[in-house]
Amino acid sequence: MQKEEHVHGPGCGHDHGHNHTVIRSGPKIGRNDPCPCQSGKKYKKCCAK
Repeated sequence: MQKEEHVHGPGCGHDHGHNHTVIRSGPKIGRNDPCPCQSGKKYKKCCAK
């Protein structure tokens, strides 16, 4: 007898370990803010690629 494959969805009903909060160490960098790598470019055109 083979084990049935589990289907994940909104009504799954059990914990998969996805419920954790991410805490940033610094402020959020916006896409249009200057890049923190000091390149002079906007973040979206530099390190966000």
